Amino acid sequence: MARKQNMDEPDGWQQILAGTVRQRIYYLRQDTWWDTEASKIILDALEDHLAMPPNNRPRCMLVLAESNMGKSALAAEFCRRHPKWRDEESGTLHRPVILVELKLPLTAEYFLIELLKAAGLPSEEKTYTQLFRCVTSQIAPLNPSLILVDEAQRLLKARQDARQAILELIKTLSTILKRPVVALATPSADVLWAKDDQLSRRFIRYELPPWKLDGELQCLVKTILDNMPMREGYDDSIYQQEAILNEIVALRRDTGGILAIIQDTAATVLKQGREFISQADILAELTKPR
Repeated sequence: MARKQNMDEPDGWQQILAGTVRQRIYYLRQDTWWDTEASKIILDALEDHLAMPPNNRPRCMLVLAESNMGKSALAAEFCRRHPKWRDEESGTLHRPVILVELKLPLTAEYFLIELLKAAGLPSEEKTYTQLFRCVTSQIAPLNPSLILVDEAQRLLKARQDARQAILELIKTLSTILKRPVVALATPSADVLWAKDDQLSRRFIRYELPPWKLDGELQCLVKTILDNMPMREGYDDSIYQQEAILNEIVALRRDTGGILAIIQDTAATVLKQGREFISQADILAELTKPR
């Protein structure tokens, strides 16, 4: 699993440890990518889809996970690995990956507006026809290899006509651009794909499952603890003892929740003027009302 920036650079990490309590609490709460086995499988699949040649019926992906499991973080990490770039000779701008988040209230027009914004092409057009023309004419020259549609479960809250129009747009854009579309959603959205024969055939299903008591959970907890800027470290029994891990996963089975438990524990310990996270500190955090 990945560590935070500067963790692999001794001087950088020592500089972080030398910071004030306030600075270190700010540091430990920064967004961080946790490279789990499940996320590696999905990232590898994304890489495979990104590398596919143009296709009239490109294979797409549906990534399902409960809230706070890291879907949006996974999408952001993939975009970070494939940033936009400009050809020095031609001056042409390329966006290998375009990430658009579905936002409420959802309409086909609003989806196209957000897609243009995500591609760095804000438009003043208002009608569906004008917006669709802008998308098809202006996004193609950016040579996108993949379009990520995050928070796709919000389609369930849209009007039926808007929902159907956006699902059709997703299929149409993939066909016109000849590139894969990847939808990220909670499992509740699975029914939308299951009801549409074409969507269910074209979109390969992937999952980020909730955490359970196993070696992967142990590895996650240890990695998060390694990232906490504590000058005296932590008690190894926190991640080695099944009883403690059981307590953690009984309270929160999502990545964000487990991270918050350890972050809040570390922040409390630092505020108390201590530099070591004990098993008792974790247990005290687990008993707090949430």
